[in-house]
Amino acid sequence: MNDDDRLVSRLLAGRDALSRVEKDELLDRVIAPPPRRTRWAWLALPALAAAAVAVLVVRPSHESDFGARGGSGSFAALHVRCSPACTPGGRLVLDAHGTTGYRYVAAFAKRSDGTVLWYFPATDDATSVEVPASGVLDRSIVLGPEHVAGRYQIYGVFSKAPLARAEIRDAFDPARMTAGAATAVVTDEMIVQ
Repeated sequence: MNDDDRLVSRLLAGRDALSRVEKDELLDRVIAPPPRRTRWAWLALPALAAAAVAVLVVRPSHESDFGARGGSGSFAALHVRCSPACTPGGRLVLDAHGTTGYRYVAAFAKRSDGTVLWYFPATDDATSVEVPASGVLDRSIVLGPEHVAGRYQIYGVFSKAPLARAEIRDAFDPARMTAGAATAVVTDEMIVQ
């Protein structure tokens, strides 16, 4: 197992400790019969077996097998889809399922010609909307005549406090994918036919 595989296993396990794959690999190396020409390995076998048992049995007392996995930091997710299709008259549905740590989201699209179409906040004096527990926003956007055929970059601006359009425009940084402190910007793509 190379270092990248070990890192992936540890990230999936949600802790910086031996993963199940690493433990199995270690146990396989301990139990595997030694080659005939290396007689000294028989002396090391009891020591390796004891180490493997210690690794498998001894765990920090603060850890639980039933604990949450993954980081505890904020995470923003955005997926767009059209119903029934991304054509004029269709509906754009935004799914923020998997988002944690952010309570509000604002969304807008940028056409390939640079035109920005705001979805929410719906007006300049409104603010971003609350992300529901289900993650699927309780509103959809009708693809009207302003949605000419072409490629659109959809931006979701996630924040811990509601934001107005002006606040987002003033702090938006597409290079760093942020719109100020305690925000995250996530993108997805839509092609209108």
